[in-house]
Amino acid sequence: MINIAAIAVISSPNRRQPLIIGGSAGQAIVAWDVVSGASGYKVYWGQTSGGPYLQAEGAGYDAGNVLEYTVSGLAAGTWYFKVTSYGPDALSEIGLDFVDQVSKLVT
Repeated sequence: MINIAAIAVISSPNRRQPLIIGGSAGQAIVAWDVVSGASGYKVYWGQTSGGPYLQAEGAGYDAGNVLEYTVSGLAAGTWYFKVTSYGPDALSEIGLDFVDQVSKLVT
C-alpha cells in the first residue's frame, strides 16, 4: 500500500520538477524528465528544506542514465529530494540544481 500523506514542491522559474511517484513505508520513488545532453543523474535527499542534504554537493547518489530512483531506509518524517544531471565526463553537472526540490511525508 502506498501512503503518501503530503507532497510539496518548492519551485523556481525555468526549472524542471521531479515527482514523487510512490513508495511504501520508509521509501520514496523519485522520477524526473530527461535532460538533453545529460549522461546521468544524481539524487540528493535530506530532512531540511533546501539542504543541506545527506550527500555533499556534487556527490549525490549516482542513479546513472535512468529517470527514476527508489530511496529506501527513510525514517518517518518529511524528506526533501532534488535531482541534478551531469555531462559525458561525469564531473561537470549540467545545470546544477536543474530541478526543483520536492518533498514527501514518509510513514
